[in-house]
Amino acid sequence: MIKLPYLALLMGICIAPMCAAQEVSAAVRSELSPGGSLRVGLNLTNTATVTKDPSTGDLRGVAVDLSRALAQALGAKFEPVLYPTAPKLAEGARAGQWDIAFLAIDPARSQDIAFTAAYMQVLNSYMVPPGSAIQKNADVDQSGIRIAVHERNATDLFLSRTLQHATLVRVGSESAALEALRGGQADVLATGRGLLLEHASRWPNARVLDGWLRAVGHGIGVPAARESALKYLRDFVEKAKRSGQVQQMLDRQAVLGVVAAPAAPASGSQ
Repeated sequence: MIKLPYLALLMGICIAPMCAAQEVSAAVRSELSPGGSLRVGLNLTNTATVTKDPSTGDLRGVAVDLSRALAQALGAKFEPVLYPTAPKLAEGARAGQWDIAFLAIDPARSQDIAFTAAYMQVLNSYMVPPGSAIQKNADVDQSGIRIAVHERNATDLFLSRTLQHATLVRVGSESAALEALRGGQADVLATGRGLLLEHASRWPNARVLDGWLRAVGHGIGVPAARESALKYLRDFVEKAKRSGQVQQMLDRQAVLGVVAAPAAPASGSQ
């Protein structure tokens, strides 16, 4: 017989201490689940947060686990709203297509989306093709170096602000970015380290450079101006991190290149 705590964990059900004693006000419910469902925006190309089984359509991942926990706390139905890319998901905020969304925190998205603190961090890195003379991260930002990125994802937004000399080759998907590197249209590919490690495992002598560009914080977003919802979600995320639930979810999903974000100090701590 499977004991109750383990059964709850396997089913993605909210269990103590993450969901204990967080009162839900009418204002929070009206902003997060006005129709009785929690509509959750998920980016299917970000496998660090969610994956979809191609045969059954079942969703799994830390974003799914957290969403189900939140929906239970609200007494709402979990309703996934799926997107093919992060930019499409972000555009959904203006269209009112979701109540919460899981995506990278970036100032370029702050006009439409308000974020909690990060619940996890995705390590971004560079990959180079076989035979490349590039050996370390410092070699990349040089004149003449072309970096393939998925247009308007978190890596593109960051490098657009920080690169001094290299050129970005923006394409419409993660797979197109890989093909740009394979086809010689780019010298480097920049994205999440876990995805790069997967690519390198299938491409002999391609290399993921040591270290990372930055740890990209991923948070729960709500459409801007939903202040009651945002306050509730910020508390929810901190309790999930502090209790160890986020780390447990990440351990269960075994996603490469991802770490739990540190929790903020508890109220009253030094």
